[in-house]
Amino acid sequence: MKSYEEIIQRTADFDYMMRTRLPEKYMPEVFGVTAGEDPDLWQLLHNASRNGIGITYLLFKIPYDRHKQLIKYLSRS
Repeated sequence: MKSYEEIIQRTADFDYMMRTRLPEKYMPEVFGVTAGEDPDLWQLLHNASRNGIGITYLLFKIPYDRHKQLIKYLSRS
């Protein structure tokens, strides 16, 4: 299990990645889908990266199954 600090750091890293990379570049790595396979998720990621709130916006907006995938990504080694 990761420590609290490690999860916070990984979350900050993901937030930075959202703001600096296009969603189609990291969607397969984080969510296991491409932009063409889930255009709604792409739109949410795009909005989250452009609205200034970032990961906070995303955590409130993404569907439950994608939320679980994001949590798995943030907590894995």
